[in-house]
Amino acid sequence: MLKRKTSMEHSIRFRFISIFILIIIIMIISFFVSFSRQNMIKQRYDRFMINNKNLSEIPLKVDQLGYCFNNYLKGDKKALDQYFLLNKQIDEILTSIRPDIRDDDTLIFYRSVSNMHDYQRNLADDLVSRPGLNFHSYQDISYLNHLYMYMNRQSQLLSLTYLDYSTLEYANLLERAKQVDRGIYILVIVFGFVSIIFASIFSKDIFETIDDLSAAAKLLSAACWDIPDIKVGKYRELNSVANAFNNMKKNIKEYINELSKKAEIEIQLNKEKLRNAEKDRLLKESQL
Repeated sequence: MLKRKTSMEHSIRFRFISIFILIIIIMIISFFVSFSRQNMIKQRYDRFMINNKNLSEIPLKVDQLGYCFNNYLKGDKKALDQYFLLNKQIDEILTSIRPDIRDDDTLIFYRSVSNMHDYQRNLADDLVSRPGLNFHSYQDISYLNHLYMYMNRQSQLLSLTYLDYSTLEYANLLERAKQVDRGIYILVIVFGFVSIIFASIFSKDIFETIDDLSAAAKLLSAACWDIPDIKVGKYRELNSVANAFNNMKKNIKEYINELSKKAEIEIQLNKEKLRNAEKDRLLKESQL
């Protein structure tokens, strides 16, 4: 029974440390979730801004493509290197934004621009590889210039649709982040109320034991030695104090009983001495 009773006891220090650790864990988790959401939103926002900036450059680069290729046809050989560089830059922009395009309208314009870009590059490469220009070459050059104009228009529409998509997506991210923050706030508030309730129950047991100790100490100071023992509670530290107090009361009571027995024996001895003295006196009187 003693082992079972001891195993059911709890330490006040352990309870305080447990509550403190639990509060720290909840705060760390809340901070980590909030920080992660804010970091994710910032990354998505930065990504949207970079994509919008890159998409806004495509129409300008398309105009430069036509300008450089026409200069090459006029005899400027250096314009061809600039033309290839612009093609590479457009390829990099289209490749970089492809994973971020999830809207159907934006995807339609993206595919249109990509297909036209591939077609104009193949057509321009074919014109460059031809040894000379003929009637069909002039038709292809005219078609290529019209293609640059249409590609410019489609790239502008792509930039506008992606801007609308990114704005709406960012607004949705902010709304979801607010919902997560509200959930975290509700969790913290609920945990705060639970902690208050738990602390009230926890402190109630402690104060009841302390009140019992205080009342028992007052009765002992008034020489009331027959008070009942203080009941053992749930907490090891308070139980040690209660057991020490009960043992102290028991020892004092035993000591007082011993003193009373000794005093009674001394009284009996004194009475016996008085009786003996009275007998001696009577004996001496009888002898006289």
